[in-house]
Amino acid sequence: MAAWLDLLEDAASVRSIYNDQSPALDPIRLHEISLHTDGGRATLRFDLPEYPESPPKKWRLQGFNTVQVELMLIEIRELSLRGWNSAIDGRMSLARESDGVRVTMSTDSVRIDIKAAWATVVKVAAYLSEEK
Repeated sequence: MAAWLDLLEDAASVRSIYNDQSPALDPIRLHEISLHTDGGRATLRFDLPEYPESPPKKWRLQGFNTVQVELMLIEIRELSLRGWNSAIDGRMSLARESDGVRVTMSTDSVRIDIKAAWATVVKVAAYLSEEK
């Protein structure tokens, strides 16, 4: 099974922060899903469960402890969202399909399933989480 970063068009920003390793996607905290009609896009903004061993200097100096990623799915072919909750912590997975990539996430109360032509990381940031 391929690492999730291998399924993205451009994952260089995440790879550089995690020393070419693929950080886990279980559990992630989903903060936002945005749907865009132009180009049939969806953006998922979520926290990764692991903080890098050697984070960028500016993150260290500011005392950050959480990495947040924005993943964009482009040319959506299928989309299903069942349930919702104010706190969405669960397992996300990415899988290659013959005509694109599928992203799924499930919790006890939420199920997300999106199939798109391709996916890319559009932003990587860090912040200080009070929960850690």
